[in-house]
Amino acid sequence: MSEKRAREEAPGVGGDAAGLPAKRPHEADEPTCPFLHTVDRSRLDFDAQHVCSVTMSPVNVYACLVCGSFFRGKSATTPAHAHSLDSGHQVFMRLKDGTAWCLPDGYAVRDPSLNDIRMALLPLLSTSRLRRPR
Repeated sequence: MSEKRAREEAPGVGGDAAGLPAKRPHEADEPTCPFLHTVDRSRLDFDAQHVCSVTMSPVNVYACLVCGSFFRGKSATTPAHAHSLDSGHQVFMRLKDGTAWCLPDGYAVRDPSLNDIRMALLPLLSTSRLRRPR
């Protein structure tokens, strides 16, 4: 067996004892969101006006992915942060760009299970779908 292959198969080097592949360096630093199971897709309505339900501001608006309400900001003094503390809802999506956040902890959530929500918020069509019918 080659030395490289022996290192790849050895537990603790390039993988774990169960034989799972090692995480890429950027994945090791990203926390996983333990609250994704609370997301309720049936309550989301991105056709509604994108304004904060507290301040009526259209700037820096986030959707609560648990109840569907819109709130401004994500820092400690904002309605979105207060909503996360008051209601226990932790998963939010920035309406401007579709990035997901876990509040009040304030870290970005990068999980493919949210891609369908992101596509509903910001639908992308290929040029073939935009062609005129013949």
